Amino acid sequence: HGKYSYVNGDTYEGEWNNHTRHGQGVYTYAQTGSQYIGTWKDGKREGGGEWIHKNHKYVGGFANDQPHGEGKYVFSHISCEQKGEYVTHEVPQNNEEEEDEPTIITVAKWKSRSIHPLVTA
Repeated sequence: HGKYSYVNGDTYEGEWNNHTRHGQGVYTYAQTGSQYIGTWKDGKREGGGEWIHKNHKYVGGFANDQPHGEGKYVFSHISCEQKGEYVTHEVPQNNEEEEDEPTIITVAKWKSRSIHPLVTA
């Protein structure tokens, strides 16, 4: 367990394996103040986590450093949450040269299922 400050001002505090973020940890983005709190695997966000921004947060799964699968967005300032899932799509990218085959990248898109008021205890 330890804390590291990056050149750009970002910080990570949590578990490490071979000098790589691995296990539970908190990454704070200096420029925006956003935070990711959750699981890391080999330096990437993986498993359950919360990605907290100024006006909302995403709570759910991550795979290969991107939101993935079931989750929800919570908007505390307007007292609602939106449940849904990230669905991956393969998107061809045109290359510079005509003879090359298009490069396929995987993009995660949010698919909303429902919106609910926040319930406070």
